[in-house]
Amino acid sequence: MQSSIETDSTLKPKYEISQLRMVFRQFYGPNHPVNGGYFSGDNCQSYLKFNFGRIVKMKRIKIEGAGRSGDSWIKYFYIYMSNNSDSLDTVRTMDGSRHKFRGNFNKITVTQNSFNPPIIAQYLKFLSESCEKAFSVRLEIYGCNITKTYIDRTKPLGLTNFYILHSQMINRELDNLEYGIHEIRLSCESDFQNRGYYFAKSMWQFDLGIKHNIVKIFLRGSCVSENHMKSFQVKYTDDPLKWFDDKAANGQIRKYFAQDKNILSEVQFYETITARYIRFTPFSAAADIRMELYGYPWEHPKLMKTKKFPKTTTASSEKSSINSPEMALNTKQTFWCKEDNDLNGWWSADLGLIYYIERIIIFYRENLSRDVCSDISVFGSQNNGTNLIKVDQEIACSFEDNQTAIYSSPALRFRYIRLDFKNGPKECIRFELYGKKAPICPPGSLRHLDKCYMISEMVTSFEKALKFCQSGFYWKSEGFLVMPKNTFETDFVKRHYKLQKLNHGIYIGVKQISLNNFVWLDGTPVTNYLLFESNFSPHISYPCLIRRDFFKKSKCQENGYAMCETKANLPDNLDDFNDEEKCQPTWFLMPHHRLDIQLSIGVLDVTSMGNCLAYCLSHKT
Repeated sequence: MQSSIETDSTLKPKYEISQLRMVFRQFYGPNHPVNGGYFSGDNCQSYLKFNFGRIVKMKRIKIEGAGRSGDSWIKYFYIYMSNNSDSLDTVRTMDGSRHKFRGNFNKITVTQNSFNPPIIAQYLKFLSESCEKAFSVRLEIYGCNITKTYIDRTKPLGLTNFYILHSQMINRELDNLEYGIHEIRLSCESDFQNRGYYFAKSMWQFDLGIKHNIVKIFLRGSCVSENHMKSFQVKYTDDPLKWFDDKAANGQIRKYFAQDKNILSEVQFYETITARYIRFTPFSAAADIRMELYGYPWEHPKLMKTKKFPKTTTASSEKSSINSPEMALNTKQTFWCKEDNDLNGWWSADLGLIYYIERIIIFYRENLSRDVCSDISVFGSQNNGTNLIKVDQEIACSFEDNQTAIYSSPALRFRYIRLDFKNGPKECIRFELYGKKAPICPPGSLRHLDKCYMISEMVTSFEKALKFCQSGFYWKSEGFLVMPKNTFETDFVKRHYKLQKLNHGIYIGVKQISLNNFVWLDGTPVTNYLLFESNFSPHISYPCLIRRDFFKKSKCQENGYAMCETKANLPDNLDDFNDEEKCQPTWFLMPHHRLDIQLSIGVLDVTSMGNCLAYCLSHKT
């Protein structure tokens, strides 16, 4: 491997960096007047640092002593590696100790050490632990290049940018309300309370929505102290009822280790973990942690065109009806062709529902003579067909065999998608989309009728509760604090409060527009029976509302739970609903049942006429 090499030793004539190569002595032996046949360091704790200029996979290292020209060699050494030259991690054993590699036992015999798993990094540091008489070494590192597609596709999977929603995180035990799981995102900016980091006492896990290849994580500790996670183990699964330990070939559960100090650590998994769900459990004592997952989507099947998919397609122009935009997703024989004067064209689709799109393949009818990746831009949105957002950092693009492959890490989560083409293409093109339909509700949330719900594990003020829902619970539409606009939804909130035995109330998504009037946070007026509910009106000193077993006026600063709602990812056409989606029986508490955790507290009963009427009226179009 070609590399740039640095050392802390003073370079000596005839024993410089050029003498490191094993092959060097074979052709230019130690009797050659310009070389000594090996590299000589200042002392037995000297180091060599290699910069390969790109990320490579290293499988083994061979070292040799001074040979016949000297009587010295390295006995033991350590290896450090990283993709950041300023922060290198030591290679460790399974029990977490620093891996001490065996060096030479005489000046001539070559010693080989294998890296299991292979080291994937740009930088490698060779640090001598002990030596015989002097630091004398020749070495070779064996490995191969990592494909550019692999490097380009391995990206953050969405903790930092809120792609992973609040509902996609869960933890088993909460030690302190101010250090909740929703504070685990890598930055120190507080998301919900005022700490900005998660206090991990036991298990925590993430639901990535669809299966991903998880390559590594970056993690740090507390924002205000040196407390940080030192070691952990990993479980993974596609079925949350059956988890698998990350094990070595001998069946031993693997341990992973961060750096000894509270600095940004890159922890590479021994083998890429392919799963939808991933779980972490600390091996050491409870500690503070912030983190980000890195990887790329697993390959999903092609989304086949049907009468309902995509819902609509449009484009900047078309040559004729037989080359219309919908032909771009039809068959291998049909294409969309732009008009000749349409230089900067675009193609757009409403997929009808939110989909996870992990890659887009573009085929060209005519042979292209150049890579057109730089000419293509991707835009999309989950719930707004007119205000699409450009996707940039998540995209990797490659051109080969007259086709363009656009990969996204993590998978695009869009209903509306548009491809823009700068400077063309002048030829006819077609697309293939790969992915799957997104869950009806955001992963980890609860569906009730045509809405999705989740509740925070922590309590806070009205403003922070509102921010919590807006920033981490958007799906088919933006997230709001719960807005119970009919008796179905009001009973749902009340029932959740009772069943969960909450110590605080649940903030309701209304805002004061006048001294005595509320309006829902989505701007719609309160027009139903709630106008006549006790306390369902603001006061000059109590402009907010909390729901317990009853509605209660609030000053907005008292502690309450954030119960979030958003629209489910359902078809716009009601005829597409399954039978069980049309009619759902209602769970509710009966008066003769006590709130006792040991007893059955819910019964399945027919839906009351009052609830049916309220539901029908609230959904009248």
